[in-house]
Amino acid sequence: MSDNPIIKIGNRDVYVEETNAEKPYDLVQIANITAISPDIAIEQDLKSIADQLEGSTHNSTDIAIKPTIAVNERRIDYSMPGIYKVAVSAMDANGNIAIDYLQVHVLSPKDVRRVEAGKEPLEKEFAKEERRQKGNKRQQRKRQRQIKQAANPKPEKNRNERGKSKRKNKRLVIFLILLQLVIIAGTLLFFHTINNSKPAESFHDVEVNDSLSTYNKEANTLINQLEMATEAYEKNNNKTMFYKSVGVVQSDNYSLQMSLSYRKKHGKGYLTLENKLQKLANTAQVMQTVKSPQKATKVYQKAYGGMNKISMIVDDMVLSN
Repeated sequence: MSDNPIIKIGNRDVYVEETNAEKPYDLVQIANITAISPDIAIEQDLKSIADQLEGSTHNSTDIAIKPTIAVNERRIDYSMPGIYKVAVSAMDANGNIAIDYLQVHVLSPKDVRRVEAGKEPLEKEFAKEERRQKGNKRQQRKRQRQIKQAANPKPEKNRNERGKSKRKNKRLVIFLILLQLVIIAGTLLFFHTINNSKPAESFHDVEVNDSLSTYNKEANTLINQLEMATEAYEKNNNKTMFYKSVGVVQSDNYSLQMSLSYRKKHGKGYLTLENKLQKLANTAQVMQTVKSPQKATKVYQKAYGGMNKISMIVDDMVLSN
């Protein structure tokens, strides 16, 4: 004989009404489930055993012959009419387990009224219709939201406002991104223009036999170019562009010096102009070695600032005649 407990189920089909409560029914009591140990005679009437136990004290032997009964209700959805097959287990003190099954019929209110009237329940048909009407839980939640929104339009308005706010924020983000792109493009264009711009060109149309005044104007143009190169160096700190501009001044000044040396008639102010061009050559040469805009400005001011500027005005007056 097996050592497992013996399960007795009085009602294998249990009928209950649908509800949203959690574990609302005592299925052990409703189904009249009992369990005894196998050492008790199976054929002995359960009622006689109960009478005998009532007339005796509850000692350890009495406890040992009463296994623990449990019904697995996890698969039962009491809120959904239908037929659910559930497991019933009984375990004695020695760990021996027995398992049996019963059916729980969850009835709708309509089926309950039919049963009370002595009619057969329409649980299968009704459960099918009920599932079709209720659908899944997501659809139920959606319908509930729609009902709430219809009853209270204010949340809907707030949601619309939130939607507008999100769209507005999105447009603002796009605008800021475009603005940054424009700024970056403008910056790149600015540096490209600086790096690829050509220094101002002098007129370079001085002939050997031209007047010293014409030579002097060309010399002043080169000095102005040197000043503009220094100012640009201070603004953009572009050493490469600065050296390039100074190199152009050096080249043009050398051409002017060579042209002046071929003159047969020196004329009044020749030495003054020659010294002016040599000073320009020396200044440009020093500027080719400076490492910072401050140094370049200092070299230019030393050559053409202060009292030297007054001397240039006097030289211009001499060479203008």
